[in-house]
Amino acid sequence: MSMTAVNTLTAVLDRLATSPNDEDAWRSLYRQLWPFVIAVIYRRLKNRSAAEDAAQEVFVRVLNSRPFEKIQVESEFRAYVWRIAVNVANTHLKNARRKEHGEHKLIEWGSTFYEPPETDDRILMEEALRLAREGLEPQDTKLLHLILQGRSLREVASELGLTYTNVGVRFHRLKKKVHKLLNNNNN
Repeated sequence: MSMTAVNTLTAVLDRLATSPNDEDAWRSLYRQLWPFVIAVIYRRLKNRSAAEDAAQEVFVRVLNSRPFEKIQVESEFRAYVWRIAVNVANTHLKNARRKEHGEHKLIEWGSTFYEPPETDDRILMEEALRLAREGLEPQDTKLLHLILQGRSLREVASELGLTYTNVGVRFHRLKKKVHKLLNNNNN
């Protein structure tokens, strides 16, 4: 299926507009835009490895959207890819903050129910959470695990195949259950 080499981004866009499955054109698009996408994402993430992961996601989104019939002007396509790259980078930052915030929130949340002594508070909190998990249903354990990873309720709902509202209600009940387990183990 190898045809002549594609040189310019405009030529690549033209080829992909007429033949969206042209592997040579996709390779050329990837080679030409990779440095640009990495630069955009790295400016936001400040981490080369994370930028490379996010860049892969940008190309997957371009592959899924295939905007080549609508966007054939090089500058417009670069702007389109730039916007995707910024959105992906922002999502990565938001998820990292959410994960970090979620872990801190859980410790704060747990400490409102159980105040460990100052010396070994982290170890005791982890033990209390372990005891709480042992008394949970498997789906509740999975829900707690996903929330501890910093996932949003929407992401948890999608992963568990539940509605957003159902996850919110389950999480509320889970907090009550964990509170009760912590109090029972504390007495």
